[in-house]
Order: sequence, then structure tokens, then C-alpha cells
Amino acid sequence: MKKSNKNINMLIMCIVLIFSATLLMGVASAQSQITTTRSISEQYVQPGETITVTLTVNITQNVSGLLLNEDLPPAWIVTPVDNGGAAFRAATVEWLWLSASAGDTKTVIYNIAVPLDAIENIYPISGNVHAVNVTLKEIDGENNVSVLAIAPEPEPTSITVTPETKDLNVNDAYTFTSTVLPLDANQSVTWTVDDEAIGTIDANGLFTALTEGTVIVTATSVTNPNITGNAIVTATFVPDEPIPVPGLTL
Repeated sequence: MKKSNKNINMLIMCIVLIFSATLLMGVASAQSQITTTRSISEQYVQPGETITVTLTVNITQNVSGLLLNEDLPPAWIVTPVDNGGAAFRAATVEWLWLSASAGDTKTVIYNIAVPLDAIENIYPISGNVHAVNVTLKEIDGENNVSVLAIAPEPEPTSITVTPETKDLNVNDAYTFTSTVLPLDANQSVTWTVDDEAIGTIDANGLFTALTEGTVIVTATSVTNPNITGNAIVTATFVPDEPIPVPGLTL
């Protein structure tokens, strides 16, 4: 009798082991039905920039209710580019396919706008995919974005106006150019002259001589009005050449 009980116990243990192994194989098989990878166009960005995320879903067996979900930092705005045939739900950043066949590849592409007030930090992007009778699986691939602080624009230190001197005839025009140093400072300037009776200048640096005289052209930094550069224009009146008349001697 004891031997019979021992055999029964051994049989039960074998059944449990076989059932456990079958269950584990089933879970592993279900997980292997779907693999998803993420690629991020730029992993180092500044506030206000836009990056593109591509999700590639590979299906090895027929599935139904395929659901893809992305978890992004708060206030990062998602704009779909290609939903890959899925229905997109913006509120939860989810893509749903009613079914997918073995051998299918689903590609989802979306843009993310990094908020202007995002502070310097490393921000994670995570997600998962699952389907009916398929356990949830995390998305592989690139999974974070580093936001870098925007370097402050350097202050202008000087402005050079080219050319520094210019001779013009009355009614002639000439376009001056400016260079703000350092070169990575804001290059925008405003143009003025000290005597508009002699000549005028427009917003693009185009000077027009109106009458004889000397005038100072000034380029002023829009960032710092204390930074200026100058050029000197001398306007001269040149009389028209007389038209010769046959038989008339002057």
C-alpha cells in the first residue's frame, strides 16, 4: 500500500512539472509573438525643438487586439506622422490594431515637441505592447532624450561698417554692410544718418545721396544700442556734360 501511495505521489509530481513547463513555454511563446523596437531621431535636444520617434512592431503569429502604448514626459506634445494603419488615441498615446497576421511589420512614426520650459535633464520614454492572449512586453531600443540648456546669446562688443568711407555722386546710391562681433552675436542692426538733408538710408543699409556734403552713416545693434559702427559718406555734385551742338563753339 505504501509503495502504491509513493507511486501516486511521484505521478502527481510529474504531472505538476509537465504542466508548469507547458505553462512557461506558452508564456515564452506568447511573448515572442510580438517584438517592438524604438528609434529616436535626436537624443540630445534643446527646449522648443522637435524630435521624431519610430516604433517598429514585428509579429510572428496571428494576434488580435494588438495595442501599443507610449509613456512620455508630462506636457510633451505628440503629433502622429504615420499610424501604421492603427487607430490612434491621443489622450493615452495608444495605437490599436484589431488584428495582425504572422509576418506583419507595423511601423508607427510620431513627432514630439519638447516644451520651451523643459529644464536640463534626461527624460525617459517607455512603452509596451500586448494583444489578446499575449502578455505585456516592454518596448526595446532607445528610451531617453537629453534636454540641454540653451546657451545664452553672446552680447555684441563692436560693429564694423563696410566700407568705412565712400565717395558718391549726388543721386547715386550704395548699400553698406555691417558685421557684429562676436560673430555668433545677434547680427541685426538699425541704420541711421546724422543729416538726412544730405542723404538717406533704409533698413537694409541702402544709402542715397541727395545733395553735396559729408554725412555719417551709423549701424546700431538691436541687442545693445550702445554698440555702434560708423562710415563716412562724401557726396559730390557732378554737373552734366554739355551736349555738343554742331557749328556752335563755347
